Amino acid sequence: MEQGYLAIALHAHLPFVRHPEYQDSLEERWLYEAITETYIPLLLTLEKLADEGLDFRLTFTVTPTLASMLLDPFLQSRYLGRLELLIELAEKEVSRTRSQPEFQALARMYHDHFLHLRQTYTNRYKRDLVQAFRRLQERGRIEILASAATHGYLPLLSVSAPAVRTQIRLGIESYEQVFGCKPRGFWLPECGYFTGLDELLREYGIRFTILETHGITRAVPRPKYGVYAPVASPSGIVFFGRDPNSSRQVWSATEGYPGDFDYRDFYRDIAHDLDLDYIKPYVHRDGIRIDTGIKYHRVTGKTEVKEAYDPERADAKAGLHARHFLSSRRGQVEHLAARMDRKPIVAAPYDAELFGHWWYEGPRWLEYLIRAVNDGEQAVRLITFSEYLEEYTGHQIAEPCPSSWGLKGYNEVWLNDRNDWIYPHLHRAALSLEKAGAGHAQAGGPARRALNQAARELLLAQASDWAFIMNSGTMVDYAKRRTKAHLLRLHKLARQIEEMQIDQDWLSALESQDNIFARLDTAKDFTERPAVEEAVVEKAGASPAEDAAALTRPLHVVMVSPEIIPFAKTGGLADMVGSLAVALERLGARVSLILPGYRSALKDSFILEETGIRVAVPVSSRKEDVTVLRTKTGREIPVYLMRSDRYFDRDGLYGTASGDYPDNAERFVLFARAALEALHGMDPPDILHCHDWQSALAVAFLRAQPQRYPALSGTRTVLTVHNLGYQGLFRAEDWHLLNLDRRFFTPRHVESYGKINFLKAGVVFSDAITTVSGTYAEEIKTREHGFGLEGVFQERAERLVGILNGADYDVWDPATDRFIA
Repeated sequence: MEQGYLAIALHAHLPFVRHPEYQDSLEERWLYEAITETYIPLLLTLEKLADEGLDFRLTFTVTPTLASMLLDPFLQSRYLGRLELLIELAEKEVSRTRSQPEFQALARMYHDHFLHLRQTYTNRYKRDLVQAFRRLQERGRIEILASAATHGYLPLLSVSAPAVRTQIRLGIESYEQVFGCKPRGFWLPECGYFTGLDELLREYGIRFTILETHGITRAVPRPKYGVYAPVASPSGIVFFGRDPNSSRQVWSATEGYPGDFDYRDFYRDIAHDLDLDYIKPYVHRDGIRIDTGIKYHRVTGKTEVKEAYDPERADAKAGLHARHFLSSRRGQVEHLAARMDRKPIVAAPYDAELFGHWWYEGPRWLEYLIRAVNDGEQAVRLITFSEYLEEYTGHQIAEPCPSSWGLKGYNEVWLNDRNDWIYPHLHRAALSLEKAGAGHAQAGGPARRALNQAARELLLAQASDWAFIMNSGTMVDYAKRRTKAHLLRLHKLARQIEEMQIDQDWLSALESQDNIFARLDTAKDFTERPAVEEAVVEKAGASPAEDAAALTRPLHVVMVSPEIIPFAKTGGLADMVGSLAVALERLGARVSLILPGYRSALKDSFILEETGIRVAVPVSSRKEDVTVLRTKTGREIPVYLMRSDRYFDRDGLYGTASGDYPDNAERFVLFARAALEALHGMDPPDILHCHDWQSALAVAFLRAQPQRYPALSGTRTVLTVHNLGYQGLFRAEDWHLLNLDRRFFTPRHVESYGKINFLKAGVVFSDAITTVSGTYAEEIKTREHGFGLEGVFQERAERLVGILNGADYDVWDPATDRFIA
């Protein structure tokens, strides 16, 4: 009887590479190598084991880009052409190595292998490897997960809600189209997770996903069983965590099995060893030496002198390593099972291309492992994640930690000084597509085709592969060219859509070249509003024309601040917010301001009007009534005052000469809540910009309780820290005022040295954090100037930016300033 489970997941993915404009494409060979060395060997191995009746379950991902290429007749034909060349080269090698017995047998092995591949690909699979994967799933031997459309790294695309939605929606729709069923699981590209992503996955019917180890171990609250039992987020998505031990044994460059001295050396290929005149017909036509896949040497050791590869010796080592791996997992689950109330699950995700391409013996190792699991009574059984969820339905509720499986576990691989230039362009491109889609939501014919093609170009530019390649330093020029080419095409298409002058010949050429998702509505999320917004519009009686007009509105920014000139001021914060609002208005943004209804703001010198909005704001276990008044500043900037005389009808803003008001926690809980409650009944903003600790809780409430504010689900948040010396620190006993789940009173969220920290709550939950200068942004990450929050700012460094405060020269003009003599 098994005591625990092993869930192996093989993630098969390649970026979309298709170049009919070239006779020979270096990058297309990524696909041909993977077919030859990984996909066909794995399929043959699993089909053989299934035919023998062995009991096993594995998990796979076949990403939409990979599936599209595997199904493409053009690439299928090119692959067969490449295979013919390899057969020809292997025949020549059999002849060339007659006097080298140590290589002669290997040359014959490769020749036979390539012949078998050709026969298998054409006769057994009819060129369709996707159907082969589908049949294994239908036989119950594997479960295939969906994944994002073009493998976009979702945490860094999250500034555009339509972009993330499109990646998820198209990934699922293409899966259903190819595999004929709905997916239960979703592979997050690079295992990249950000807070709130689970809500989107749930919206599209996904049940579970897999995270890197610390995505689970650093969840809040800390999972009782670590990564050996899944957790469920508050939205209901189940998260499995990667087991570091099984990962290290297979994947580690220093400790993993593939580095064993008896295994085939990946880097030693005859393309680099033989004369160019001999090898040139089989490498790139320009004479670029690229691997042929014919490799005669074993790893041997850390030496340039490599010994001949011995397939039998390597095969025996694969069997030994498979048994060692199973023994290690058995020890794991036996230890864990004695301490858990359920059977542990060891999640072991890997790149599929590791098996066969990078680690030549990988498919044989997997076969040996499956046979060993089936050999007598074993403590470990191979299982899919869905099967585990059928056995266990109750899971600990926890909020996963943002994470990835990249180096250092977060975003650094995809966001650094080698590739960070791409993201402003990607975000501007998404906005450009939103604008084009908003103005032509009902378009058909060429305009709709152009919108869909523009969306394809954006999707292809968003692939995480390009940033990864730029970071790794290989094929960098190609990655840059691809990114720029797709973005330039998108912008040209957007201009043609706006001008309604579609170049149909050029459009047809693009559709033929970048032909992924040809039968899907790729632009849908850029032309349709989210369902919750549609419901609000419908309830208000808006017509389709009014709805389209709303989509074309300028950027709507709402700033929430405890001080705004001329209504309330104790320092420079009021000047900065008032001046910034006017500057944004001049740039064409639609700006609104929210301020407490202080006594100073309600005085007769300001023209105030009733809005008719009254909100009941939860504070602790009671409701406080707040009336929303309106005035204006600048040219036409509306200023909304949250009037609650009990809290704000006082001489001072925060206290008296004797000290702070003792109920300041209560006052600014009410203010932050009131701002959100009022906005929920208004036109939702694109950006919610909060200032300092007094308004920071608005961000935390919005992100921690998204179900309370569905109309604000698409709103992005910014917090500006003006003076870190003031953080809004209050007693832990005041937690009841916030009406937040107790799980947020932790050092990862709102708690700071035993106290509630309003500013920290905003820093942790905001999409972006700004402060008053670049220098200050660096200083607050140090112990000397971080006031106890330096660790938080270090952790959120990629979201932190310093922007030097400007000056409103209509006010601060030396030529007209009456205070200057």
